Amino acid sequence: MQYLLTEQQKSQAGEFQNIRERERQAVCREMDREQKIPESVIEMLAKLGYLGCSLPPQNGGHGWDMVTFGLLNEALGRGCSSLNGVVTVQTMVSKALLKWGSGEQIQKWIPMLARGEIIGAFALTESGAGSDIHSLVTEFTHSRGDVLVLNGGKKWITCGQFASLFLVFGKLGDRSLACLVPRETPGLEVEPIHDLVGFRAAGLAKLAFNNVEVPPANVVGKPGFALSHVAPVGLHYGRISTACSALGLLRGCFEESVAGRPRER
Repeated sequence: MQYLLTEQQKSQAGEFQNIRERERQAVCREMDREQKIPESVIEMLAKLGYLGCSLPPQNGGHGWDMVTFGLLNEALGRGCSSLNGVVTVQTMVSKALLKWGSGEQIQKWIPMLARGEIIGAFALTESGAGSDIHSLVTEFTHSRGDVLVLNGGKKWITCGQFASLFLVFGKLGDRSLACLVPRETPGLEVEPIHDLVGFRAAGLAKLAFNNVEVPPANVVGKPGFALSHVAPVGLHYGRISTACSALGLLRGCFEESVAGRPRER
């Protein structure tokens, strides 16, 4: 399929393939055993510009097209699915915020996400609401003035253990709503999920929201648009990233099988 790529895409694909060696030097196997990605590895992704790869240059990103984004995810997935998860979720949060966030939100958060100064988490999935996102029970209620109060929980949130900013989805009455919740917000509790079969270093976590106050400035989009407009932008990139990552993992398995040598344990 190389003949379908532009010369620039071919060049970038070669660069992405080389990161596999850097991943091994960063001991991906040890990350899996320790169930943790070292800060130095995330800093490496940020320095290479991979955490803001799909954002426009004026917002601090590379402005890569979808094919280049897919090539990156294929290369990362071939070496370490957990590491690829960081790029996936960072892109999901930043692209959804870029599309539907206010001017103030974009100005405040997007450059930091693009540079990897903060890590985002896409807080959609719940114990009883995975693919059926309309079954969310996380709830927003009105408090004083325009301030909202958030209660509920999320589960299986990738990067939740170390994320600085959560894009949270819930219901305000019969309307869906999305908001930004910084990690230090009072009432937010993060419980790590350990000993998974795969993605052991991806920082999955369970979140609990106990009377978390959400100011109007942190609401993304408007009530009723969260599940129909905001979430689909992030999920679009998440699905492409996951598919390309799976292709990379499959390619890696095939290559190791053909090589006929036992993998180091």
